[in-house]
Amino acid sequence: MYYSSYGIKTLPALRRTTPDYTSSIKVNNLRMSHMALSRDGKMLAFDMTGATPSSNFIDDLYTLNLENGKIQRLTTDLRAKDPSWSPDGTAIAFVRNSPPNYSLAILNVTDGTVRDLINSNESRQAFAPSWSPIDQRIAYARFESRAEGVRLYIFNVDNGTEQRLNSDLGRAGAGAGVVAEFDPVWSPDGRYIYYTADYTGVYNIYAHDTTSGAVFQVTNVLTGAYAPDVSSDGQVLAYTGFTADGYDQFVMPLDPHKFRLVSDSSPAAAAQEPVDQQQETQQVAQQVAAQESGFFTAEFAPLADEAQPYSAWSTLCPMFAGPSGYYFPSGAYRIGLSVMGMDVLDAANYSLTAFWSDGGPGYAANVNLRTKHFDLGLFSNLDYAVDDGWVSEKRVLQNGVTISDSGKGLFSPRDSWLIGLGGSHRVAWSLSESSGTASTSWTQNFGLNYGIVQAGSGPVDLRRGWQLAYGFDSVYTPANHQFDYLQNVKFSAYVPLYDAIAFSLTGAVKQSNAALAGYDFAVPGAGTPHGNWLWKGSAALEAPLMVVERGFMVFPLYWHGLNLYSALNIGQVLEPTDAFRSVIDAGLVLRLQISALPIDIYGVASYSLTPSSEPWGFSVWFRL
Repeated sequence: MYYSSYGIKTLPALRRTTPDYTSSIKVNNLRMSHMALSRDGKMLAFDMTGATPSSNFIDDLYTLNLENGKIQRLTTDLRAKDPSWSPDGTAIAFVRNSPPNYSLAILNVTDGTVRDLINSNESRQAFAPSWSPIDQRIAYARFESRAEGVRLYIFNVDNGTEQRLNSDLGRAGAGAGVVAEFDPVWSPDGRYIYYTADYTGVYNIYAHDTTSGAVFQVTNVLTGAYAPDVSSDGQVLAYTGFTADGYDQFVMPLDPHKFRLVSDSSPAAAAQEPVDQQQETQQVAQQVAAQESGFFTAEFAPLADEAQPYSAWSTLCPMFAGPSGYYFPSGAYRIGLSVMGMDVLDAANYSLTAFWSDGGPGYAANVNLRTKHFDLGLFSNLDYAVDDGWVSEKRVLQNGVTISDSGKGLFSPRDSWLIGLGGSHRVAWSLSESSGTASTSWTQNFGLNYGIVQAGSGPVDLRRGWQLAYGFDSVYTPANHQFDYLQNVKFSAYVPLYDAIAFSLTGAVKQSNAALAGYDFAVPGAGTPHGNWLWKGSAALEAPLMVVERGFMVFPLYWHGLNLYSALNIGQVLEPTDAFRSVIDAGLVLRLQISALPIDIYGVASYSLTPSSEPWGFSVWFRL
């Protein structure tokens, strides 16, 4: 059995199990999304995301010769995925993406020609084709509508006809909803179609008998069973399951006599059967009736083990560790080591960083807990505040707590709302004063966000969506009974361009009763101004200059590349003493990505729109 594995702790790899399925060996370091083994077991077809000359990221089809390890590219810039071999190995059925639609097509492996079978539209999208091993039928999943969900169909390549499966089945229970049926795969004799469905609200593997129309439940797990596949002799079923350790591969013996009957053939389906198949259908029905009574029912057998409440502590282990730091031309620096971890459901996560800087040693510790109604965060930091000259001037110890709700019902009514509260105790020591007198303050913050921003994947952060945010922060200093506040409104919009270029546009307005607004850019000839009012806008564009997605056997890089990030910023600060200060600056960031470790090289050039003795400014710094 071949399967693809990847995770936070492991590099992507194609693996092959031993005949007894108890262990596996690595074949290569490619990250394959969907795979299909040829009937003779010599070729593996798969889809993989690659970078085009125009820096777009597009899925294409490839084959891997399992005898000599050679890889051949079958398509170029076709947006092809989900391959499945024909019985004779001369063609591959696949899904073709013509944005925004997913259609069913066939690729001739010999000459590379493509034949479209089904042209999709907004209400008909094709996924996961599986070619019958004995004839020209292709089973596939098709999105019908929001009301119907995703259902299984059979397309006959010879005559172009279609047949919907399981039309009488729907979601069971009081909370019934739309049904999802996907990942079909044929048994070697072409009789059964195994697939994943959520008829009960939990994804399990089911079998559709193409001779009778009967549907059987094959697995009965509580945490989900997906992506079934059958051995060449039809004796073993493999599937992906979810446990406390994450997603893993499972195998089980296949015995149709132990399947649980879910649905008999409907009258409408029986009327469409050819006459020469009706006799066989009756014989199958008689065999089903002769099985042990009480087992083949729609009822579920009682669980042998009593369900226990989920506990995050058993899997709360470190998931990632790596260096971090920065260096400024002024001499300020930091080098540290960070460790992060979480449980398999991300109900709890934590991070711990220890570092050494030009000001001395420090640390940052964070723990976040997700409950049914809110998220709770605890943090403790010993850090160093950097002055206008980018030199550490204060040692700061801060301990605090945060609580937030993202549509969970405690504060906010919908997923598009986010409300957060926080508070902390802060003690600061001046590094320049020998007396080491400490100043104490209490901080609180409130945030309200509306809108949804969806994060993408890949070497470029292809976020999309928009968000409007309001924040109110305050600081109380007991020594002089001083109360300062800062409030701000920010709008952000993110648009992915050409699948590989990220564009963002942001605008913000800040107001404070003291010099808290701060300016995010270096103002040439004037230091960093602090005013009561601030407005600013920023437009940024990010794109990869070079991407290599293939790994290396000796030095395991699963992808590396060079990204370019550029931003144009303009803003204005209204100060108590000056009429205003304004600046325009352009920033350039080069990011060298090695495995999961980014190295950023920043370069910022700025020009003051306010008359200044030094209108131009330029700076370069590094961050790991």
